[in-house]
Amino acid sequence: MISFVDFLLAVPEEMNQKLQDEFNSTAEEEVNPMHNTSFPDPPTFKPLFERLRKEEEEISERERLKEKKKIAEAMLSERFPTATVTRMTGLSEQELEEIKGQM
Repeated sequence: MISFVDFLLAVPEEMNQKLQDEFNSTAEEEVNPMHNTSFPDPPTFKPLFERLRKEEEEISERERLKEKKKIAEAMLSERFPTATVTRMTGLSEQELEEIKGQM
């Protein structure tokens, strides 16, 4: 008699597989309810650091140019040839003419 009841309660194989798949997906959602949740990227200091680095590069470039102009002014006051001053400082002849005009 027990065998007969087991036979009546037996679930067909394809239905058993569907139930098992559905149970597994439901169980995963219950175990990890946040599996589909997305979080925004955490805030970082990267944009701030990049802006500061860029500003520092601009400042240092201006300082280098000032220093080159001081050197060129000193060389021109010592009567170095313009070609030599241009070659040594990397300044253009037009920049040297501006320096001469300010002396």
